[in-house]
Amino acid sequence: TRATKMDEIKKMIIGVAIAGLIGYGPVANAGGSAELMAGQKDTTLDVKVASELAPKTNLFIRDTTTVGYDNQVDHFGLVDLSYNLVGGLDVVVETQFIPGVGVIPRLGSQYFKEVDDLSVYALATAGLNGKEVDAEVLVNLTYVPKLSENLNLVLNAENVTNLGKDGHNFSTQFLRTGLSNGTYEAGLGLNLAEADGEFSGNLGEYMKANF
Repeated sequence: TRATKMDEIKKMIIGVAIAGLIGYGPVANAGGSAELMAGQKDTTLDVKVASELAPKTNLFIRDTTTVGYDNQVDHFGLVDLSYNLVGGLDVVVETQFIPGVGVIPRLGSQYFKEVDDLSVYALATAGLNGKEVDAEVLVNLTYVPKLSENLNLVLNAENVTNLGKDGHNFSTQFLRTGLSNGTYEAGLGLNLAEADGEFSGNLGEYMKANF
């Protein structure tokens, strides 16, 4: 049946993600970033780690924890395994981890392009939870021009939009303006969210370390 096939696909994607996590441990060429954003409503720690597991095969892990000043804690995690098809185009197997929701396997593709100081990253996936399929699109634009030999201006905008059978489920935007020396970055940040007809924003300062 269709439900059985969806369950089999879900188990396969989760298994692939777990295998990637197990294989990630001894990989020495990992890189990533850790960003702390302190706003007027909450504080968010966003950690990203990326590594090449094999030729054309890459692993990406993202872990985001938000702590409100009312002590409410929200968490979101994901694991992406990607295989390069051609140029900047990859096929992606993604698994999202959300407390209270569970494990959500996804399939899709991503594209990355860099031209001079501008980079563009786009990821489109479909969720396979066995009940209904949702579509999610992430677009990240980064502009990093040099201000001096050791200082760069950083302009970054990230948008995530999720759509279901009834239309728009939610959207989030992360906007950053800061200065960077390549390893450390700091500046102003604005996090926006739209869901169920409601809009929220969180303005503050952020610090980021690249490793």
